[in-house]
Amino acid sequence: PALCAPDAPPQLRQACDEYLVGLERTYRLTCYVAILAVIVGTFLPGWPFAWEGRQSQQASQARLIDAVSSVARAPAAPCAGAAALRFVRRQRASLWMD
Repeated sequence: PALCAPDAPPQLRQACDEYLVGLERTYRLTCYVAILAVIVGTFLPGWPFAWEGRQSQQASQARLIDAVSSVARAPAAPCAGAAALRFVRRQRASLWMD
């Protein structure tokens, strides 16, 4: 479609066309960035979901550590060998590294 006046010089028509194409690309890029921001925003704590705070996270980590340490203290089954014990120790050590 003709974006400039039909009697405009060719250089002016080309400048007008390139200007409008640039605006279209800029708006499209802005739309993509806005969509990406909405997606990233859904993973942030708080809205739209409830956030219990740091104390809740620390409590869940403490429960996980207690569960792993209780597994490590439990008597080994007759079929559990050294590999199973190494696995439990690695899991326990990785919790302390985090």
